[in-house]
Amino acid sequence: MSVSRLVQGVMAALLSVGGMASGMSGDERVIATYPHIAGPERSAAIRAGYVRIKPGMSSADVRDILGEPDEIRPLYAPMAKHPKTIGQTCWYVLRRLAEHGSQSERQESAVRVSFDLQGAVSAVDAWGLD
Repeated sequence: MSVSRLVQGVMAALLSVGGMASGMSGDERVIATYPHIAGPERSAAIRAGYVRIKPGMSSADVRDILGEPDEIRPLYAPMAKHPKTIGQTCWYVLRRLAEHGSQSERQESAVRVSFDLQGAVSAVDAWGLD
């Protein structure tokens, strides 16, 4: 193994441990069955809580407000070639009728909370909540 590969591996491990210590998990989670429709209590909690999520909050703070996310996915840098992981996203899905398809086929209503590698909120996006 070359020295540069070894250094890259050590850096990746350190970033991963730092993210886990801050509350970020390296796990991915996806919704397994469709249609996915949140119950009335969960839907109301997500609608009321997402406006309280602010940049810099920890993933533990977000979970205290919104509960466990329905999906957890990696967040990649917006690069065309060889995108790098720059954090993760937690998805709180109120409604998604299909896993794939156009916006009208999916009829998605969701909140996406993006976290940086240190586990701090970097952005909050919501759509279909009206």
